[in-house]
Amino acid sequence: MLHLRFYIALFAAFLMLFYMGEKYRTFYVLGLYSFWVPQIILNIITEAKNPLHKYFINGMSLSRLVAPLYVFGVPNNFLKEIHADAPTDAWLCQLLVLWVGVQVAILHSQSKYGTRFMIPARFLPPKFDYSRPIPSSMLPPGALESPVPELALERNSENQPLVTSSPDTSSPARDRLRHTTAVTTRNRMRRTNRTESSGMTTETLDHSRCNSPLAPTLDCSICYDAINVRDQLGYMLAPCNHLFHRDCLIQWMDVKMECPICRTELPAL
Repeated sequence: MLHLRFYIALFAAFLMLFYMGEKYRTFYVLGLYSFWVPQIILNIITEAKNPLHKYFINGMSLSRLVAPLYVFGVPNNFLKEIHADAPTDAWLCQLLVLWVGVQVAILHSQSKYGTRFMIPARFLPPKFDYSRPIPSSMLPPGALESPVPELALERNSENQPLVTSSPDTSSPARDRLRHTTAVTTRNRMRRTNRTESSGMTTETLDHSRCNSPLAPTLDCSICYDAINVRDQLGYMLAPCNHLFHRDCLIQWMDVKMECPICRTELPAL
C-alpha cells in the first residue's frame, strides 16, 4: 500500500505538471519542491536536536533537483521527442534552485542555532526548568537540614574503613558517615561497570561537586553516582521526576529526547 500510494501520487503530479498552464506552472513547481518545509515545521514543534545529518540534507536536495533542472533547463531533453511543445524555462530553474537552497539553509541553521532561532523569544513558550527544586517526597532524610559539622577523618595503616577521632562511636554523625560511605562505594562500583558497557567517558561522569561524604544524596539514574541535592546547577530533574546529573542527561539528550528510565518525552533545553 505504501508503494501504491507513492506511485499514484507521483503519476498524478506528473499529469498536473504536464497539463498545468504557463500561468500556474511556476507556483506548482515551487510547491512541489517544498519538500523540506514539513521537516522544518516538525523541527520547530518538537525542538529536535540535530534531526537530520547535513550529508543527507545536501544529498537529497541535489538529487531531487536533477529532474526539474533537466526538464526545464535542457532544450533538447527527451520530452521533446514525445511532446515537441514541452516548455523550457531558465528563470524557473534559477528560482527553483534558490527556493530549495533557502530550505537547506534553514535546516542547517536549525542544527546550529536551534530549531526556533527564527522565532522571536517573546512568542515562544517558557522553557522547562530542569533545575527546579526536588520534591520533598524524593529527598533522603535530613537533606534540607544544615550540613553536618566536619569531622577529623583518618585512615589507619591497614587501609581499614574510615574512622573518626571522636570517641563517641554511636553518634548519629558517625552512623550517617558509615552509611554514606558504604552507599558511595557501591555506587562507584556500579558506575564503573555501567561506564565500561555503555562507552561513556569517566571524565563525563566525574562529578566532584557532590563528593562531600556527609551530605545526604540521591543517585543519578544514568551513572549511579551520588547527586548533591543542594546543588541545583549540578542536577537535572525530568518532567517524570527522574533525577540525573546535568552532564549525564545532556549527553543522553544528544542521542534521543526521551527519559532513559521511562521513555517520557523530554522538553528541549
